[in-house]
Amino acid sequence: MRIVVGVGLGLIVAGATPSQAAAPVPVTTCGQVVTGSGALVADLDCSGQADDAVKLAGRLFLNGFTLTGNPGFDVVRCEAGPCGVVGPGTVTGGLDGVRSDHGARVEAGAIVTGNAGDGVRTDSSAKVIDATISANGGDGVRSKTRATVQRSTVSGNTGDGVRTDRTATVKTSTVTGNGGNGVDSDVTAKATVTSVVSANGFDGLKGLRVVLSNSSATGNGTNPACGVTDECADLAAASKASVKGTSTCGTSRNTESGGTWGVCSND
Repeated sequence: MRIVVGVGLGLIVAGATPSQAAAPVPVTTCGQVVTGSGALVADLDCSGQADDAVKLAGRLFLNGFTLTGNPGFDVVRCEAGPCGVVGPGTVTGGLDGVRSDHGARVEAGAIVTGNAGDGVRTDSSAKVIDATISANGGDGVRSKTRATVQRSTVSGNTGDGVRTDRTATVKTSTVTGNGGNGVDSDVTAKATVTSVVSANGFDGLKGLRVVLSNSSATGNGTNPACGVTDECADLAAASKASVKGTSTCGTSRNTESGGTWGVCSND
């Protein structure tokens, strides 16, 4: 009996050796459908193509090159199952940089920047590891379930840095200079393990529950509307914000009844 075991986004067949694994398919054409693994072999400019740049079911290796999309279409569009984008390399110029109906993982030096919509957008979980998500026209990372950002930078996006419907967790990462909230969740927003959440337009971390652990959240609320038509703080939560270890924060606010939680230096 043959046994197939799923590992990450790939498959290993019992008895197969590494030499038998299929090599990534060269990605050379705009609108190319990639099933399994694909790899750029040069910069690929699809800005003149009225279609998604790459239609992916598996993993795309950028190999240090730049994949440029059309601003009316996604750059990497994942339609079947979870997908992965592996750097180094750049995804730019499209509507959403990486758009998945399921989960998505962006890692290993990938840069997703300069897209008109969201940098990474998924209908399931999003993972951003050792990557940069910057200067996109919507949110940096948008997930309908959970998002994990680890050892990464999310900066300068027009909307929120990280936005989820469930739990958003930022670890050893920097979330700074985004136009909306830094880390925003309908449930729990966490910044842990020496993360920095700073200089975002509205709240630094916002959720029903907020956790700041051995990290800093300072200088948020840079939008001129803060303190005029909008309340803004470094930590904004419906229940008492949790500040642990060596963490520092400037301000907090109670999103339910007003006032502060008395957990930050300027509360």
